[in-house]
Amino acid sequence: MHKGKKDQMSLPPIQIALDVLDLPRAIKIAEEAVNGILAETGDKSRAWIEIGTPLIKSEGMNAVREMRKKFPGSIICADMKTIDAGAAEIEMAAKAGANIVFILGCSPDSCISESVLSAEKYGVEIAADMLSVADPVKRAVELEEMGVDIINIHVGLDQQVLGIKPISLVKDIAKAISGKAKISVAGGLNSETSVLAWEAGADIIILGGSLYKAARPDESVRKIIQSLKTKKPIISKEFVKFGPEQIKDAFMKLSTSNISDAMHRTGELCV
Repeated sequence: MHKGKKDQMSLPPIQIALDVLDLPRAIKIAEEAVNGILAETGDKSRAWIEIGTPLIKSEGMNAVREMRKKFPGSIICADMKTIDAGAAEIEMAAKAGANIVFILGCSPDSCISESVLSAEKYGVEIAADMLSVADPVKRAVELEEMGVDIINIHVGLDQQVLGIKPISLVKDIAKAISGKAKISVAGGLNSETSVLAWEAGADIIILGGSLYKAARPDESVRKIIQSLKTKKPIISKEFVKFGPEQIKDAFMKLSTSNISDAMHRTGELCV
């Protein structure tokens, strides 16, 4: 059984997911978030930097190389979402400076195996993103047995707007795997939900929108770390994901024109 971090003294690493398109902006967000983590923990090793898939698609491996230059001592994660050509893509990211490369857990077993072999060759770790996996618990056990280092429980943006949360899945997978693989969790986490994910069994907390959408990423991450330190959620008025029962309240916070723009101006009538 996986041993959750709630039974250990140290705080989990905070993975800063840079799901933006512009490299200079990504660097600025990373710098501010790292400063916030350092101010709260005194430990830069707690700050992991993720070059998100949108940034990789926009800037390519240059984004990985530049982050390695800017943060030479940090863990750099490349969210490649690899599903084919595993060996080549892991090699590419590793040579650019990544320490951890993300593939898709729904990839064919042959891709998983080739990715693991390539990771061993180039001295990096493999994280498997559980997006689109039909049976996440069963697949997590299989991935761990194949040598994957991190099981990434990820509720994507399109799922978050439906009110889907990752906490229950963290608990189920933490119970199912042996503990050889770590668990990371992503999916709209903030100062209310990060501590719940950690206590459910996550080893690594991934923060995306709560940092790159924040006016002050350093203040946002410090608030989240404070919640982890106290093991108590801190109420957040920002980055809250609305469930079906709150949809009306969410729409009432917006103008009709903003709602229409968000729905691609397809002729909605708001009353």
